[in-house]
Amino acid sequence: MNILIVDDQPNVLASLATTIDWEKTGIDDVYTASSSLAAKSILMEKQVHILLTDIEMPMENGLKLIRWIRDQQLPVECILITSHTDFLYAKQGIDLGVIDYVVQPAKNESILRAVQNAIKKISSRNTMMQELQVGRFSNYEINNACKHFLKTWPANDNSPEFAGQIQEKLKRLNELGFHCSQTDPCTLF
Repeated sequence: MNILIVDDQPNVLASLATTIDWEKTGIDDVYTASSSLAAKSILMEKQVHILLTDIEMPMENGLKLIRWIRDQQLPVECILITSHTDFLYAKQGIDLGVIDYVVQPAKNESILRAVQNAIKKISSRNTMMQELQVGRFSNYEINNACKHFLKTWPANDNSPEFAGQIQEKLKRLNELGFHCSQTDPCTLF
């Protein structure tokens, strides 16, 4: 996972980037930007999973940056970090779907906790997406198997082979999750 830290104060930016053991948290790459404009450039060029941004910055604040991220539909979990305790900022952050709001001065543990929450949310989303893909794939496979199954249905010629072919077809239907027997009717569609 990668994180982008945005703050217009060089000392805060350097401190956040270097004093936290990001690798131990599961962060592979740490990108930094001193403005929203620089952050947007990084977001367009790099894969960023987590944004840790200050609110108050010259030209464009962190809330506008998050709004831009949402407008671009980038899958980035956002954390606000600020020295402002104004409830209006917190409310705007909530409205934009930020995962946490950390008030400075904050201990590294508070920042790490927020980042770990973001990582958990990303992992949950990734798991859900994988399950959806598997579900779609399974449904696709089942539909194709059913089509093939019906196209290759044996013709009833009252031969001993016909009974064996029907038995095989019923066995295959049961494997696909359609519970049928020779004596009970079942509906495929």
